[in-house]
Amino acid sequence: MAENEEQGQQRRGNGVWFQLILMGLVYYYFFSSRGGSTVNQDTPIVGGDGQKLPPHRPAVMFDRYLDIWVYRTETEKLESFDERNLLWTVKRIQFGSWDERNTKKQSFQISTTESIRKNGTVYAHVYFTDAGKSPNPSDVSYAPPLFSRSHSLVRYVKRHVIKEKKNLLSGKIDEEYLQRKKLEEETGLSLFEEHILSHWKGNLTISLVQDNAAYPRGGIPDPIKKHMQFDKAGNYLPVVYFNDFWVLSEDLTEINETVTSLSLDVTYEPISLMKWSFMSQMDESFSVQSEMMDSDPEDVKRILMDNHPYVLAGTMVISLLHTVLDVLAFKNEISFWKNRKSMEGLSVRSIYINVACNIIVLLYLLDNDETSYLILFSCFLGVLIEAWKLTKAVKVTITWNGMIPIPKFTDKQSYTSKTKEHDLYIMKYLYYLLFSLVIGYAIYSLMYENHKSWYSWIISSLAGCVYTFGFVMMTPQLFINYKLKSVAHLPWRTFVYKAVNTFIDDLFAFLIRMPTMHRLRVFRDDLVFIIYLYQRWIYPVDPNRLEVGGEFTDVNVAELEEIKKELEEKEKKNNGNQPEKDGKEKQE
Repeated sequence: MAENEEQGQQRRGNGVWFQLILMGLVYYYFFSSRGGSTVNQDTPIVGGDGQKLPPHRPAVMFDRYLDIWVYRTETEKLESFDERNLLWTVKRIQFGSWDERNTKKQSFQISTTESIRKNGTVYAHVYFTDAGKSPNPSDVSYAPPLFSRSHSLVRYVKRHVIKEKKNLLSGKIDEEYLQRKKLEEETGLSLFEEHILSHWKGNLTISLVQDNAAYPRGGIPDPIKKHMQFDKAGNYLPVVYFNDFWVLSEDLTEINETVTSLSLDVTYEPISLMKWSFMSQMDESFSVQSEMMDSDPEDVKRILMDNHPYVLAGTMVISLLHTVLDVLAFKNEISFWKNRKSMEGLSVRSIYINVACNIIVLLYLLDNDETSYLILFSCFLGVLIEAWKLTKAVKVTITWNGMIPIPKFTDKQSYTSKTKEHDLYIMKYLYYLLFSLVIGYAIYSLMYENHKSWYSWIISSLAGCVYTFGFVMMTPQLFINYKLKSVAHLPWRTFVYKAVNTFIDDLFAFLIRMPTMHRLRVFRDDLVFIIYLYQRWIYPVDPNRLEVGGEFTDVNVAELEEIKKELEEKEKKNNGNQPEKDGKEKQE
């Protein structure tokens, strides 16, 4: 459905702000720990004989020529150096050289076995030997390999269950569901249960980290040390990095019974210590974030792939600004409503509708099985905040009908007749408009889209209208401002923060991949904020107005002084007449 796609894009767009900030924090973490150590550098590390241990030196020095042997098996450890397992060999790679001749690439076709097709794993075992030597003990040129690493060529991905959807009028079942059902009948696999399935990466990039530095004992930075291996003398072996950083979900191939062969591109290329450290830390951070927050880090990777470094740097700075403004807007909005005593000039009916819209969105997300708990929590928090604002705008009393609580909402006295009159007037026509849009969209959705149930159709139709036409909820306040010719009653700090963030969202609409219609929808709030700013300009606020308890009054200071003088004169007259009254009382 269109609203499903837009909501998914919105969730990923919201997650991008946090991910971009995380990218900067990871970069800072690496450089802050690059020269750091878990051990005090001033304290010498001594061995069992009390002698100071030498620093960690490279076991393989620069300019040494190496051969690379790549074997493929279905076991985690290589049990046989049989020629049938040998996939690729690269001769005379110069360690420490950035010559283009040291970058090699070749493509292969891998035949699948029954074990692979039934969710099995394929491993690549990479051995490094001196040039001209072989890791195969039965070979005449055999020499023990200098070092080796293993890497999985498949990635296990959770496949979500596809629930049956159908057109509620015609009863026609969703085409995707029918295709999955047909495939289930052909393969005998249960496709309608949640499974962890193997997916073929199709890429094996072997990167040898070019590092020849000597590290003091206990002085290797932790982000680097955990990837290192050491020989008996304490010297470190070259780090082998299998670069899966740019393998995205669209590059994966699901392995099932119908797959007979798989393509594999194998690449060897050197990589610098700084680039490897940055990419490995990013990859680990994204993995932790994906597990803890159930979010998709691939949007950030696409931004890194599709944009210039200068654009990325600007993106990071703007993201930090966006986060700061979000916090400030939230703080000022809570402060405004917390201290608010009067509802003069504010649209109370808009708050009612905002509460209803937030509840609709929450119910829609609960009906959508793919929504993460983080999104649900933030949406639930939004419902609570809007409900709290409603308690500040109106009087809420609870009456009990047996065991059922029934809330009663009463307008406050400060909700003046003029404000209430204008609010009810504009909301009457707005209700007509929204009712027409909801009915029209619901009929369209019922006729042309598939749904799980009648409840799902109702909630998705309401949510679709909220996402598409939700911005019109800001228009009643514009009308009240126009009628009262005043904007002094608005929380302008909050408005400014939100307006700047809206314009920042416009910028990211061109950086984040999304449908064209959704990209255009991002700009819908701009017009409303521009009108607010225009009203601020044509209805200037008196700089001499008073601020009392977080609210502003439009009474001029000079007028207030005149009122004060009149009250003092009346008080003097009353005090002058008081002795005459006391004398009359005594005579009586």
